[in-house]
Amino acid sequence: MWDPNMLQTTNWLDALWNENDNFSYIADDNAFPGPGASVGPQDAASVFGSPAHAPSVGITPASGSSEETATGEYYVDGLPGRLPRSRKRKRDSAAHSDSVTQARSPEWQTTSSAVAHGRMPILNKTHEVISQMIKASFAQPATSPSYLASDSSIPAKETLERSLHAYWKSFNLILPVSHLETERTLESPIVTLARCSLGEKYTPASSETSESLHEHVSQLLSHSGDSLVSGEGASALCHARLLNHIGCLYGRDSKLRNTAMKDHHTLRQIYDHFAANFKTLQPLTSNEGTRWETWVTQETCIRLAYGAWLLDAMKASHYCVRPQLSLEDAWLPLPCSERLWEAKSSGEWQDILALEQSPPSLNIAIQELLIEKRVPRERGEFARVLIIHGLYHRIWEVSKYFSNPLSAWAPVAQRQQRSDALLEDPVWLPAVPEFAKWQNASCDAIDVLHWQANATIGQARGLEHPTVLHLHFARVVLLTPLEQIVRVAKHKAGVQSVELSTYELDKSLVQRWAVQHPYKARLAAIHAGVLFWHVRRHSIDAFYEAPALALSALVLWAFGTYAASVNSAQPVRIPDQLPDATHRPPSDVEDEKSCSIILLDRPTDDELVQQFIRAGHKMQAHISGIGDLYSAKGPSRVLSHASRLLASLDSWNSAKIWLDILGPLSEAPLPTVNQ
Repeated sequence: MWDPNMLQTTNWLDALWNENDNFSYIADDNAFPGPGASVGPQDAASVFGSPAHAPSVGITPASGSSEETATGEYYVDGLPGRLPRSRKRKRDSAAHSDSVTQARSPEWQTTSSAVAHGRMPILNKTHEVISQMIKASFAQPATSPSYLASDSSIPAKETLERSLHAYWKSFNLILPVSHLETERTLESPIVTLARCSLGEKYTPASSETSESLHEHVSQLLSHSGDSLVSGEGASALCHARLLNHIGCLYGRDSKLRNTAMKDHHTLRQIYDHFAANFKTLQPLTSNEGTRWETWVTQETCIRLAYGAWLLDAMKASHYCVRPQLSLEDAWLPLPCSERLWEAKSSGEWQDILALEQSPPSLNIAIQELLIEKRVPRERGEFARVLIIHGLYHRIWEVSKYFSNPLSAWAPVAQRQQRSDALLEDPVWLPAVPEFAKWQNASCDAIDVLHWQANATIGQARGLEHPTVLHLHFARVVLLTPLEQIVRVAKHKAGVQSVELSTYELDKSLVQRWAVQHPYKARLAAIHAGVLFWHVRRHSIDAFYEAPALALSALVLWAFGTYAASVNSAQPVRIPDQLPDATHRPPSDVEDEKSCSIILLDRPTDDELVQQFIRAGHKMQAHISGIGDLYSAKGPSRVLSHASRLLASLDSWNSAKIWLDILGPLSEAPLPTVNQ
């Protein structure tokens, strides 16, 4: 699992280790373990636990807004790129520079000693109830009868115990909404079956078993109002719905996925249920005997509600659909830190609780991040992932507002010609100054989170934790016309036909993004490429990895296609956006002359990244096994490479939906600038 070369792979955003702009420290692809040796679910429990002490915030200023910052330190200053992180650190005080390196090493913990074996015990009574519910469901009209054919599909108790063990060992690390130390004594049959359906994806058994379990759960939930699940409470049913929705939405079965895609109410109902439950819960008492259990109940409501909120945001970003929840709904406190959540006893929990502050709501946390540019060190990884997706929502809100031409018009008493008073429709958002500021502010906010993540990576000797994938994918979502890129790709791949006028409009916008918004396009391409690295080396077989990888590949394809078409004709320079060289530090100009190549799928030095953002049209953008993305075959090769990576993510068996797009698209003729 560990490789000494991993010490050289700390993400490029952090410059704790200053290196020159060369590639001598980047090993050949064969020097690293291949996809089969990446961190998998069997290692996840020992690797992706929570650090007992999170690192300090690695950003200047560290607190408040009274400290001065140099122009160009943040994207929100409006320049093409920000100053490299290493240059800022050289100006920082020694005490601040050492604040991260002096943090104590993380104490990676296993989920629980109870899951150290290959099976998680299930009560005989619970299995009997599950069997009875499934048998009773056979008499009901099945919506998807492919697996519910006979009593033979009722899983054996040993099968369910192995699946339940896999759920706690693997999936609960990906979406930590269940509390093992207290819930193992409160077995809900429907929740147990839903957990087993997800855990089965991480066992060596046939994938049909997992789909069969999802079918059982879906069938039972569809009759939740009758006697089939009469013994289950509303919270148990909502809990099971959340887990089953994930399995259906990101699983192999197209029927289950289509049903989940068309379901526009379940996630809203789940969130509203647990948010309402949280309001009715009693505050913590001084009774030490029940205080921990009361807190766990409260925290579980928070996590299940935000689990639905997060899944809704992921569904929107992965499948380009409208979210059903928003930041207005995010009034609940953020989930607590992992070390508090994973406390093994009331005494341990009490000791940790005394050291931590109560977390704010997601809305307040986003305000702190955007305005104060800080994240408290005790903020947990689940909370950080929520904050990242909260930034998605903020950009979606801003985009929706400024996409209306009236938003940029100031009402006046005089009559005006509409064509003269309003912006062109559709509005080219990068040309709207207010939108550009929000986009830049979001980039700065993600950088704050990424700098902290890099401190954790450094403490883990180069091992990237799952939040890193969300940080890379955030740039893909925030900086690209993702919906239009997907529609163009589906049309060219023959997967989804659109009207010619819609296709031409989408293609024109994507081309304009690559050519007229080159700085953000290059920044997105860098993170899309490094996401390939993360999936190759640090995959945990999470349900969101396949869509993030596929969408990143489509962004690289679009960028390589349209940016390369222009670069082959003549270099692109936007005078109004590119600062004059006389106003930039001399080292910037020297650096841009010293390197003509960047490896997009490798963590690399931040100065080289900023050089590529500013002058990427003068450089070669290489990807392992592909060559220069700007080359004639670069865009199609990146799709083929992504297809191979997708095929290696086999736990969820959800790659087919993306391979059906990437495969035909890689064989389609590349469009030219005017095509």
